[in-house]
Amino acid sequence: MKQTSKISNNSSAVLILNIVLLGLCAAGLAYYISGSNSVASADYRVSSLRNEISRLNEEQSRLTADKSAAENPAAAAAFAQAQGMVSAQDIVYVFENGNVALQK
Repeated sequence: MKQTSKISNNSSAVLILNIVLLGLCAAGLAYYISGSNSVASADYRVSSLRNEISRLNEEQSRLTADKSAAENPAAAAAFAQAQGMVSAQDIVYVFENGNVALQK
């Protein structure tokens, strides 16, 4: 009878040890998965922000080129000719503020 009690005691100790080891393995796995997810998330965020910076740099370059073209007098003259505009000559201002003019 003493033999059975010793085996039963030994068996319950092994069972408790197995449960503790299984719990530690589960906790380690959960820690590894959460760490891997946080690293992947950070890498994705960095990649996303780099793409956004690249897109914004391209847009800034395009806007700078548009601004340069708009400020170019030759481009403005070509646009005016294409739209059928004529240069204003011999202008008499109708009102004092100079906003309204009459062409002679």
